[in-house]
Amino acid sequence: MGRAVPNSARGPAETGGRPAGVMAHLRGFWPVWLAFSLTALAAAVGLRTGLSRLVDHWFMSYSHSWLILFMCLVLLWRALRTTTPDRLAPSPAGLVTACVVVLLYAIAEILDTSLAMFLLLPVVVLATIAALAGWQVARVAAPVLGLLVFTIPIWEYFSPVLQRIAVSVVKVVLAWTGPPIHVVGSAITIPAGTFEVQESCSGVRYLLVSLAIAWFYGLAWYSTWRLRLTILVVAALGAMVSNWIRIIALIQIGHVTHMQHDLITGSHANFGWYLYGVFLLPVLWLAGRLGRRDSAGSLSPASSGRTSIAKSGHFIAAALILSTILAGPALLNGDSSEMPAQPTTHGSIGLAGWQAAAPGSWQPAFQSPSFLAFDGFAAPEGPQVDVYVAYYQRPAREARLLSRRNQLHPGWQVVRSGERLVASGETEWSVAVRELAMGNERRLAWYWYMVGGRQASGKLKAKLLEIPAYLRGRRDGAVFAASASCSPDCVAAEEVIENLLRDAMPRLREIGNGRVEVGGAAQR
Repeated sequence: MGRAVPNSARGPAETGGRPAGVMAHLRGFWPVWLAFSLTALAAAVGLRTGLSRLVDHWFMSYSHSWLILFMCLVLLWRALRTTTPDRLAPSPAGLVTACVVVLLYAIAEILDTSLAMFLLLPVVVLATIAALAGWQVARVAAPVLGLLVFTIPIWEYFSPVLQRIAVSVVKVVLAWTGPPIHVVGSAITIPAGTFEVQESCSGVRYLLVSLAIAWFYGLAWYSTWRLRLTILVVAALGAMVSNWIRIIALIQIGHVTHMQHDLITGSHANFGWYLYGVFLLPVLWLAGRLGRRDSAGSLSPASSGRTSIAKSGHFIAAALILSTILAGPALLNGDSSEMPAQPTTHGSIGLAGWQAAAPGSWQPAFQSPSFLAFDGFAAPEGPQVDVYVAYYQRPAREARLLSRRNQLHPGWQVVRSGERLVASGETEWSVAVRELAMGNERRLAWYWYMVGGRQASGKLKAKLLEIPAYLRGRRDGAVFAASASCSPDCVAAEEVIENLLRDAMPRLREIGNGRVEVGGAAQR
């Protein structure tokens, strides 16, 4: 039946000091902590691919994640001190849930889908808590683990939407306040010059930080979800408004100074954060006001005073089972990831009716494809079109089509993004469209993928195609890109790319299906 542990074992309040309180806690709950320690070691081994990739992002573009991790630990510690569950015991349903989630993670690792691994990691942690301590503890931990969503690199997908919203708002405001503007896509032209509202200027970083702060504040000080959601909405609006005002202010400064101010000619990143900090103050003030009204705010339900705890052997048995499950992905991960990459075979697209030319300065960077072609084609009228093809016969170590190391436009900034259909015969293909900028140079680039013989316009869609392709026994894939200069505008570039792709699509489809010379032998 287990045993009951008094509330005094939870902390130092009734034990005569912090060291004595810690010892009392460990005496009461040592089987639980031993079980969590064993499973943590197993997770470090079995989930190391996803964990190491996530930490890489934390050291680079998501450095705020270390602060969020600290926030999670603080909230979890507070939950331990303020919650006394009625019973602590391993949950068979939790073990089954953990098994299912880890299996999904293993599939994501086999398919080398980093985003799926990242999204599943917090779910694995939650399922582990449920499996070892029960669903009552898991329900308390779930909102806290929700903070980890702000450490997962998915927020860039919101950049195009926020970019379009920002341009629309700025257009409306400047139409009332001046100066005279002309908006084409994300380019805002005033008499003194042109501003590009790039995806990096969409304000997604301000939004991400605001939501993380609001989530932490809501869990720490509010007891109702109504107040928590209120402060989340206010924080999100504050972040977006601050970015809109930042863009408007920079345009006004450029207009008044004839584009000569240091904020225009140099970096204005710090200016954006200073302005964001000013707009964060009223959000924090409102949070304080709401917190005073919610004087009974608490992270977790009231304590009952005693906890019934299962036998020590139950925790050890559950930890051993769960550790085996968590270590599974390291064993299930396909040996294809350990295979060395094949030498790259360089070839040509060989497009009849188009004159070959030397490619220009733009070029994607894909690591160790089985077949690589990069050709330039001079158009009878309009700019030259450069076409890039990288085909992967099978995934291997350091050689995967959808690897995070591969880049479609290294060194170029995305000014505008979208999709369009390209018709070739009776087939219509959806392709991703990117308008790129590097200094004063502008280019239009169209991209798409083929995975297992099926087409996808974006990386996420291509990732999803890997699952049915894997079930059909196919691991091959290819990326295609066509680009032309936008000088003097992108209209001519769009026309010449579309004309070339209509002629080239049958040949490109053959390459995407593996009908190429790889390593001296024709495939498929």
